[in-house]
Formats: sequence, structure tokens, C-alpha cells
Amino acid sequence: MEWRDKFVLDHGRQPSPDEEEEFVRILSLPESVASFKQRGEQLATLFANKLLEEKMAALAAEVVQSELATKFTSLESQVASSMTRIEARFDEKKTLGGWLRDIGTSLISGFGLIIILGAAALGYAMLSKMNSSLEEASGVGTPKDQAAAAK
Repeated sequence: MEWRDKFVLDHGRQPSPDEEEEFVRILSLPESVASFKQRGEQLATLFANKLLEEKMAALAAEVVQSELATKFTSLESQVASSMTRIEARFDEKKTLGGWLRDIGTSLISGFGLIIILGAAALGYAMLSKMNSSLEEASGVGTPKDQAAAAK
């Protein structure tokens, strides 16, 4: 049909039956048939490759979704387990024993801090007293003390 349309455009008339037979005879030559077979094989290969690409893309998407679903399920179970442990700890804190344990820990921590600060202050006072005694024994003092001693 394309040949016939082009013939009309090129010659301005319909092809004669002899011209149509000549066209069909040329198309039926072994070289023409081999060319058509080769072109058909190329088209079939392109079609098969395209179909294979689409199937592989769909399969890859399905595998990725499956992997994500597995990971989300695993993550969900880990979060649920952690939440259960946290809720148990909170429930433990709500009991009288939990409160008393927290208060006891706070009191011990507070007393420990007071003891450490008291020891530091007492140590500083003792060091200052010892330093003062040494200065008196050696005759060394501040310039104010030396001026007062000289009078």
C-alpha cells in the first residue's frame, strides 16, 4: 500500500497490473526475502529485549518492596520490644518500692556530695592553718605582716 501511494505521488496515476506484478516479483526475490527475514528477526529481538527489561524492572521493584517489608516488620518488632521494656520500667517506678529506691539513691548521692565538699573545705582550712604555722616558724610572711613585725 505504501508503494502504491508513493507511485501515485511520483507518477500522478495508479500503477498498472504489470507494474504491480513487477513490484511483487522484486519483493519475492531470495535477497528481498532474506532481508525481510533479517529485519523480522531484528524486530523480534528488540521486542523480546524490551519485554525482558520490563519484566526485570517489575521483578526488581517487587524484590525491593519485599525487602523493605521484611525490614519494616523487623524494625516494628524491635520497637515494640523496646516499648514493652520501657513500660515495665515505668510501671516499676510507679510502685512504692520504686519510689523509695529512687529517694534512697537521691539521699545517698546528696550525702556523698556533702561529704566530698566538706572534706575539701576542711582540707583547705587545715592546709591554710599549716601554711600559716610554717610562715610564723620560718619568719616569712606577707609584706604587711613584715611591716607590722618591724614596728
